Amino acid sequence: MEERTVPPDDASNEPPPPADRLRAYLQLFRTPNVFTAIADLTMGYLFVRPRLEPPQYYVPLLLASGLMYTAGMVLNDVFDIEIDRVERPERPLPSGRIELGWARQLGFEMLSAGAALAVVVAVLLRDWRPAGLAVGLAALIVLYNRVLKATFLGPIAMGGCRFLNVLLGMSAASAAWEGNNYLIAGGIGIYIVGVSWFARGEAEDDIHRGPLFWGTILMALGIVLLASYPRAHWTGGQDVAAVFRQHPENLAWLLLAFTIGFRTVRAIVQPYSVFVQEAVRYCLMSLITFDAIITFAHSESIWLAGGIFALVLPMTILGRWSYST
Repeated sequence: MEERTVPPDDASNEPPPPADRLRAYLQLFRTPNVFTAIADLTMGYLFVRPRLEPPQYYVPLLLASGLMYTAGMVLNDVFDIEIDRVERPERPLPSGRIELGWARQLGFEMLSAGAALAVVVAVLLRDWRPAGLAVGLAALIVLYNRVLKATFLGPIAMGGCRFLNVLLGMSAASAAWEGNNYLIAGGIGIYIVGVSWFARGEAEDDIHRGPLFWGTILMALGIVLLASYPRAHWTGGQDVAAVFRQHPENLAWLLLAFTIGFRTVRAIVQPYSVFVQEAVRYCLMSLITFDAIITFAHSESIWLAGGIFALVLPMTILGRWSYST
């Protein structure tokens, strides 16, 4: 539970200590979640290239993804300021730990910087895809936060942002995309639509089971789509143990589906805020594992997959000081 802070009207004029100010920015940026965007983009990059090379393509795309994701989190709190003053007064903006106008400027500057980096990659590659995807992603981030969030299109827009982020990583491809590119990016996007639908009303006292149920169904659909890659699974009449030995990623998908299902079903049966928020945090963190499994299934490299999975560590550590939802 977040520590309550003094409201701005009662706060002293003394600047907060550096440690408190750092924590405020970590919370505003939803820093733990940034690693899920980095994992998505890296998985997408490794889907079209055998290594994280050349650096002049990968590094700018990585920075672009991180900057635009963080900008989305900042603008989310900027446009939700009136709601947060009532429901979440301890957050950095309503508590006055970070000034609202500065946060708005910072959010748009980070969004512009991320798009500019992708344009640089587009020029280097002589390919429109990095620039087009980044501009589309930036526009969708603003549209979601400013217009769509409270509508039924909100979760779809959120899933669309993840879809574009994965494709941004795949934009370093030297050839045209094929069906599997859209399968992977679409699976991640549909899964996030489900998580967003599931998370609706998480802070309310009276949480309805409908969004929780349909969010779980959409998450399951996304996992099925992702697990269908590379379409080498049990089709009947086979030795199941042999299939798992040949494709160990199948066992990982089953374990993930079970652990996610356990938490979401528990929240449906007992729709309390604590269970819903715990399930949302776990579902978001599972994105990194998804990306590691897909990378292993595609490259058969335990090192590349392990490198992505290692992003769970900083996400877990930083999660001690910052909220994810």
